Amino acid sequence: MASILKVNEIQHTGGTSALTMDSNGRLSTSKVVGFSVTKDVSQTITTNSTKINNFITTTNIYGGFNTDGAGGSMLNLSTGIVTIPVTGYYQSNALIRVDNFNGAYHFLDLDKTDSNGTYAGTGVTRLSRSLESATASDYTMLQIHSVNYLQQGDFVALYWANSGDNSVTAHANSYFSMFKVG
Repeated sequence: MASILKVNEIQHTGGTSALTMDSNGRLSTSKVVGFSVTKDVSQTITTNSTKINNFITTTNIYGGFNTDGAGGSMLNLSTGIVTIPVTGYYQSNALIRVDNFNGAYHFLDLDKTDSNGTYAGTGVTRLSRSLESATASDYTMLQIHSVNYLQQGDFVALYWANSGDNSVTAHANSYFSMFKVG
């Protein structure tokens, strides 16, 4: 015997709406936890282990958003530091275009950090890494795609590091997103 639960909306006992269903049976929610941003401007990098910063949600990206699911922001757009609002699994994606790299290799790290964005650069704090040799000096695209278990209050950021060339640009044609998936 099949059970059918007919519902248009699921709410917290306090009355806040968490999930709604339209007349076609599609789920929607206004409580998305995550962000989808692009770099606001190109970033000149002159030192190794530099944090990627200066993102924007309102231009250059279709459907850009930045929410902690409770009316606040998850990513500090100017500093590039993510504050994890709720414990769970997060899908992270980064496509960072690096111009004018002439060293031996460079990499992009997604790292746990502190509220100041201090880069540890160790396997203990590293959540994901993209490593590339110097295949082209005009530009390369470093990519991160990972799922990580993060706890409420954790801080996360992207860092660029290298061997052999500290004079590059993280181009404005770069993207970063993170979504709570479980």
